[in-house]
Amino acid sequence: MSIRATTIAVTIALTSAGGFAAPAFGAAADPAAATAAKAECVWRVGDSLVASSIFKRQLMPRLPGWSDINDGLGSQTSTEVAGRVGARKVTVSVPGNELPGTGRPVPVTSIDPPILTSVVRPNSIKGKIGAIDVKLLWDGEAYSILPLVPLETDAPLTIPANAEFRPQPRPGRENCTVLIWMGRNNLGQTDTILADIASVVALARSGGQPFLIISVTNGEGEGTGTSGYAAAVRLNTALAKIYGDHFVDVRARLVAADPASNGTVTKTFRGVDRIHLNDAGNAIAAEAVADAILSGKAR
Repeated sequence: MSIRATTIAVTIALTSAGGFAAPAFGAAADPAAATAAKAECVWRVGDSLVASSIFKRQLMPRLPGWSDINDGLGSQTSTEVAGRVGARKVTVSVPGNELPGTGRPVPVTSIDPPILTSVVRPNSIKGKIGAIDVKLLWDGEAYSILPLVPLETDAPLTIPANAEFRPQPRPGRENCTVLIWMGRNNLGQTDTILADIASVVALARSGGQPFLIISVTNGEGEGTGTSGYAAAVRLNTALAKIYGDHFVDVRARLVAADPASNGTVTKTFRGVDRIHLNDAGNAIAAEAVADAILSGKAR
């Protein structure tokens, strides 16, 4: 369930993916993936669970000498995450289909998906529209685009309606093991989450990068017999079947660690709210992830 509490000044139409066809991951790892697995770096992709400074604090000491790149952003859906890291197409439109040539920002009239909308505001990300270098801006309410062109360029730059925006990758991420922890903020949209995760996995595999998918957790009020419990179990069961050893079932460890769990993550392992993990919970999650990385399951 999303913790977003913002108003967007543009109309957003998120498209849910249907009829997801699971890719096959049973084949042996290719040489490129094995080589990339030697890179001592993690690239965290997802929402606030993976972005958590507590998770990082628990994880990195278990990976001595490793570096870390954070691409987690609080309150984002799996679709917003996938778009932000360049795993799925992002489209934008501006008034008159023109960008000013003087380096002034122009309002965005539509963006799909809204890749910066989150609890972090204001925010921005550089990228390209065609051959044009731009910066996408979000002030907490509305989006705008700033063309990154020489100030002496006065002529408007024409772009099509629903132009593709290609985010600039984080430097160094291509050398990392990818940790994918997303879907909590649109839990229940199983097919959409599976398709979004598959797009991030495809991005990782295209560069020969090792990857792990971390299970979605269910929190307070989402115990056995609830819709939240059913949604978490349904998604995690599908992920385990599709990705095998690449799937890290953090939820199962957290539930098993408390006999009074009723199938959910209890207050013993949660922070001040009903979803996020505290030090003890993140320690369990970090141990599971580090064990999977060091044992070669990410390859």
